[in-house]
Amino acid sequence: MTKIKLTGYGGQGIILAGEILAYAAMLDGKESSAIGEYGSAARGGLTTSQVIINDEFIASPFVEAADILIALSQEGYDKYYSQVKSTGLILYESSMIIPKDFPRQYAIPAVNVALSELRSTVVGNMIMLGAFAWITKIVSKRSLISAVKDNVSSKFTEVNIKGIEIGYEKFQEIFKG
Repeated sequence: MTKIKLTGYGGQGIILAGEILAYAAMLDGKESSAIGEYGSAARGGLTTSQVIINDEFIASPFVEAADILIALSQEGYDKYYSQVKSTGLILYESSMIIPKDFPRQYAIPAVNVALSELRSTVVGNMIMLGAFAWITKIVSKRSLISAVKDNVSSKFTEVNIKGIEIGYEKFQEIFKG
């Protein structure tokens, strides 16, 4: 069982990223759940998505101690990094977060890559999911792309798919060693 928390500010696509991740896991033949939590403000407030992926039935959909944290904001990182298991993994947005000491964490410049490659910061969440897929192998890139096609408005499908592909390919090159 893999317990994942995604966190950031409202408007960064945290809830969507959690739903895409859980749906991709289902497409890969796994059990999954996703629960979104909005802060007090729809835009700008702390937003979190709890995702659980397992080969068997998931009895409780809540993440208390996370195996993986994906953080796109300092506030979310600060709130949840201590809830990641000591054997866990943290992926954090390098342009927005000053990390604390943690054994296994990677800085992912998702927003900067989104801006330079796609001229938009709104797909930083998808670039992070692409990097996550390559680093962890928990879900396949193919399933993430299918999840976007099935769950994102056709107006935004192409740019979100490009975000996943860029995240997967670019960070495959960076993290090969």
